[in-house]
Amino acid sequence: MTRRRVIVAAIVLCALLPGCLKPEPSRETGNEPLTSPRSCRAVYGFTVSYGEQWLAYYGTGKAIHLESLPGREPLGSLTYRNLEVRCAVFHPVESSLLACYVDGNVVQWSHADGAWQLRLLGRLKDELTCCAVSSAGDRFAVGNYAGDVAVWSLGPEPRLVKSLQHGRPVWDVQFSPDGSELAAGGTMGTLTLWNTETWSATDVTTGHRGVVSAVAHSADGRVLVTAGYDGIVKATDRRSGRRMWTTRLSKHGIRTVAFSPDGRALAVGTIFSGELQMLNGSTGRLLGGFPTHLATVTQVRFLTDGTLLTSSHDGTVMSFRSSLEPAWD
Repeated sequence: MTRRRVIVAAIVLCALLPGCLKPEPSRETGNEPLTSPRSCRAVYGFTVSYGEQWLAYYGTGKAIHLESLPGREPLGSLTYRNLEVRCAVFHPVESSLLACYVDGNVVQWSHADGAWQLRLLGRLKDELTCCAVSSAGDRFAVGNYAGDVAVWSLGPEPRLVKSLQHGRPVWDVQFSPDGSELAAGGTMGTLTLWNTETWSATDVTTGHRGVVSAVAHSADGRVLVTAGYDGIVKATDRRSGRRMWTTRLSKHGIRTVAFSPDGRALAVGTIFSGELQMLNGSTGRLLGGFPTHLATVTQVRFLTDGTLLTSSHDGTVMSFRSSLEPAWD
């Protein structure tokens, strides 16, 4: 199926589903979602800067590609020793970008006076898989395939402050919104939660079979969601520790999840099928789903204005406008 047919099918299905996503007008036709040029054969993920003025995505092209938001105009690219980027995240309060490379190097790109300057933070062993920065911007965590999670203290002189053991290959790391907790999901259904003051660890029985591929917190920190290659999404109330809901969603498995800013919706990206599923964030009820990409959806994220960004192994990053009407409730 051609890309145009997939997009048209998505738009038609979206029109039939309440509260679904609406494609942004294209710069060319006015009928398609905004889509990045194919700078990568596959996009591993993306990150959005503080203030949401920049989008950076990375993949097989051995560079971090920069675009403006919301217009999606190309702004150039960042390369380091012609190495492939494994994961990257913008600093939440500064004009800097933290990136992990295939050789284990961890780098901070800082933007000042119209130029990007590079600083090497360190080098880790084994294959790096994921990274996250706290909302205050004071800590940066990196997970690897060996089951390690390294934590940096950020500031004028960044330094490695903690090496944590998850015990299984780590697929996703996320700080809670208040920075008090660091969550790491991995293989064999494992999830570890660390208190970021004492660094005491709690191993959580998730009930997932296989890889816990995605972890997400609601903006208020009350809800913790896990998703996995078993195609299941689970939500837990962090105050009571009780399971709120469980939704079996995809036979293909799940790679990525993200809450809307108000927590009413949860976007879920699937493996292989390229489908985007939308759930009610409070109940887990399926609100609708449609194909957005031609391959695995590698990352999803809501912006504050309701735009939903998605990336994929098909080499594209797409922007959709979300319509969060009362139908979400």
